[in-house]
Amino acid sequence: ACPSFHKLKDACGTCPVCRQIASRSYPYLKFLKPENSEIRVDQVRAITGEIGLMLPADAVQMIIVEPAEKLNPSSSNALLKVLEEPPDRTYFVLIAENELKLLPTIRSRCQRVYIEPPRGRFLEQLSKLKGRSEKEAEALGRLSRASVHLGLSASPQMIADVVPSVLNVLESLIAGSIDPLEAASALVSAASKLRGDGYAEICELIKAIFRDATIFRITGGMEHVGFSDKPDLIERLSSIAAHDMLERCFFAATRAQRAIEGHTNPQLAFEELMINISLYLGLEKGYAE
Repeated sequence: ACPSFHKLKDACGTCPVCRQIASRSYPYLKFLKPENSEIRVDQVRAITGEIGLMLPADAVQMIIVEPAEKLNPSSSNALLKVLEEPPDRTYFVLIAENELKLLPTIRSRCQRVYIEPPRGRFLEQLSKLKGRSEKEAEALGRLSRASVHLGLSASPQMIADVVPSVLNVLESLIAGSIDPLEAASALVSAASKLRGDGYAEICELIKAIFRDATIFRITGGMEHVGFSDKPDLIERLSSIAAHDMLERCFFAATRAQRAIEGHTNPQLAFEELMINISLYLGLEKGYAE
């Protein structure tokens, strides 16, 4: 789209087109994003129906699909028809964390570009530029080592209140001061403090904690651990469960997240998650019978 692209082999970043794209006001830049929990077929048809209309001879058109995993079977097939015979000067950019969730026929028509996510100090500096406080920026930098998603999206409420609440739930579960059902209720309560999809954020947080425990068990060091400010919890988790059991806890949180996305009652999903974690950590022998 940048007029200088063929000369510079990159966008100049300063011309009117580049500035419009940066501000998302470029008239030929369109976005396909989920409405509620998925990208619907009528959204795809609406946007593909506009492709090529009144496109100047010197312009290109871009359609950003994000996250592409939110395409359902019907909308995927509708998009596939356009990808098979794309109009001239039209580019589709499908942004996905897990390409395996896309239809194989869609993947086969895409050129893959892998982007390393920002982490650690870089994300900390980026957070400061966005106006986050020094304390929040440091917390986001640490979180990004365990979960890039959390490092990029965690709100002040998440950092100040929800993260400590979830850590406390796991510490109490390990100590035996609460049972799995009480832990599940506490997680639902923590999720209610967040705007938007709070349940998914709780699952991401639990996945990050068990990712850290697995990394610590393998390396014995905290340099790659996001929750390095909570060494007692990470060391405790890594000491009471084998590597494969910590991985099971991680994937149990992934299953809970998918169940909630599929409209399972969050309380029930969290109850199953906490029972499974208790089993995998050897905390609740009675549930195994």
